[in-house]
Amino acid sequence: MPTDVELFYEGLVNHLTAENVHRAMTAQGRSRHKELVKRFNQLPIQSLRDLAITPTQMIKELHVKPGPWIQRLLHTLAVFVINKEIVNDKKLLLHKARELYDETSIT
Repeated sequence: MPTDVELFYEGLVNHLTAENVHRAMTAQGRSRHKELVKRFNQLPIQSLRDLAITPTQMIKELHVKPGPWIQRLLHTLAVFVINKEIVNDKKLLLHKARELYDETSIT
């Protein structure tokens, strides 16, 4: 069974397809489709676009230059949200983004 982060990044369709292949190869009778769909729908976000902040907002609020590091930071924030370590709230995410930026010199 995939972790929530794997389910998020690899996508529901991919996991349902893998489940079909697994069932066909092992003759397993019970489908986990409903369970996978339920878990995916219960994720706090289903895509990066569901985050309460955008790359543009992060650049503006953090007073930084754009770059590929913004995507890395967004993915890091997404993992925090998916793992329920932080709520998908703009202020909280900006605070965490600033903290991560200051700690790691992520650029």
